[in-house]
Amino acid sequence: MFNANFISNLTHKAFQFFDQSYYQQAEEQFKALQPCLDDYLTHLRPRDRILEIGCGIGLTLAYLLENGFTNLLGIDISDKALREAMKRVPAHYLLKQDFHELNFERANFAAIIAINSLHYTSKKLLPSIFRSLDYFSTPRAHFFLVLPQGEGERLQEEVYRDESGKEEKHLVYHSFFQEEEIAHLLAEGNFILDECRPLQHSAFAFPLLVCYAQKK
Repeated sequence: MFNANFISNLTHKAFQFFDQSYYQQAEEQFKALQPCLDDYLTHLRPRDRILEIGCGIGLTLAYLLENGFTNLLGIDISDKALREAMKRVPAHYLLKQDFHELNFERANFAAIIAINSLHYTSKKLLPSIFRSLDYFSTPRAHFFLVLPQGEGERLQEEVYRDESGKEEKHLVYHSFFQEEEIAHLLAEGNFILDECRPLQHSAFAFPLLVCYAQKK
């Protein structure tokens, strides 16, 4: 099994490279997931403290702000993504942090959002990540989790392009999941899977599982 540092370094290197087409794709993907996110938000109160893991260019955080949620924190490993996110939300809502090494001053997140971010690791590392989220969240915290549907996990070579058009190939780690597997992994971190919806949309390269979970 690859360790967390190795996987994080691969992800960090790859996600310094993206161009305008990435922004457009991210917006299309967010629109496709927005109805599912809206369903999740009905369980939350405006004052709830919300953590987004892998906030990327800030589309979800900006949407939450527009809908009256102001107690937010988004983390990401990519410096470039965070700089782009600062164009959409104030900088104090953002923090550079690796989800393998979660560390916050307060353990009071009432809600957690992770959209297409937690598959960039090995499945064997996920229970530890979920246990950290358990530690840093309130009783009965809600969890909105989106993961790619499929089997197995692997290193995959992908082409990334920066805004000048320069292309680079990077190895990136991906894991793919089935509903029963997600339920088991969440349970190891003290979360219960309430619902799991399959989603197929042209904005995504693979089918998704949209999951709603809650702390035990």
